[in-house]
Amino acid sequence: YDPELSSRQFGVELSRLTSEDRTVPLVVEKLINYIEMHGLYTEGIYRKSGSTNKIKELRQGLDTDAENVNLDDYSIHVIASVFKQWLRDLPNPLMTFELYEEFLRAMGLQERKETIRGVYSVIDQLSRTHLNTLERLIFHLVRIALQEDTNRMSANALAIVFAPCILRCPDTIDPLQSVQDISKTTTCVELIVVEQMNKYKARLKDISSLEFAENKAKTRLSLIRRSMKPVLIAVRFMSITRNSVSVCINIAMCHSHFTLLSLIHPGVVLLCLSSMPVHPPCAAPIQVPLPDQLFSYSLSLEPLFSFLCVMQLNSVHL
Repeated sequence: YDPELSSRQFGVELSRLTSEDRTVPLVVEKLINYIEMHGLYTEGIYRKSGSTNKIKELRQGLDTDAENVNLDDYSIHVIASVFKQWLRDLPNPLMTFELYEEFLRAMGLQERKETIRGVYSVIDQLSRTHLNTLERLIFHLVRIALQEDTNRMSANALAIVFAPCILRCPDTIDPLQSVQDISKTTTCVELIVVEQMNKYKARLKDISSLEFAENKAKTRLSLIRRSMKPVLIAVRFMSITRNSVSVCINIAMCHSHFTLLSLIHPGVVLLCLSSMPVHPPCAAPIQVPLPDQLFSYSLSLEPLFSFLCVMQLNSVHL
């Protein structure tokens, strides 16, 4: 990646547009962020085209100085059209020529669960550069599809538009065969978008459930505090996947001990802490069934107490 070597953004390998500090190309972030700010509710976003002259002008501007192009000078459909052009012009598409046949083979599996596992196993074979940009794109398409009632762009409609851009057949494949593959490539992209939509909705549901549990915990704590002198604290964790494992939560305290009162909710633990001295300081583990991907949560109450929740953190992938 050498910005001084060339300012070109179109028709350039992803590896030339990314670095350790910039995992997604500047032009992708710039165009997607603008569309998410101004075009999520635009009817026909990505389906309708903008002015040809304006598309050419914006493309030249991005190729010359992507950092300083003012997108406010262009309609949302022009910006969306230019983004699609950028994807189509990649020398090697996001889902790559090398894995094209693998994706089609996965789509040929009979059971839907097997198909999903097959597609995601192929996605795992993508280079980190391609995967990072694909993840950003899919998240963007999910945000568009969630507003289908307003913008009239379903997951299927988006897949029809984007499949030819990100899952193109190699030039070596017979043109007739590539036409026959269109339904499979479209279904493949739609499957990925729908799966990510389901995960997104599940996370929102988990967050709502945890907020309810947190309010319930606050109410219970206020009642218990009236009749108990020891300190009470509810430790909250947020789930972002549907898988469950047993996670060890280490509560380290100086000159104190605690009692696990109850598991108010699968994500909320109610602890009772007293100031009775314990020598040496204890670090006691609690085994609690919790989802495998968590946000760490640390806090301190009084000088007597210091808490640290230690757990395994995994990055979120497609």
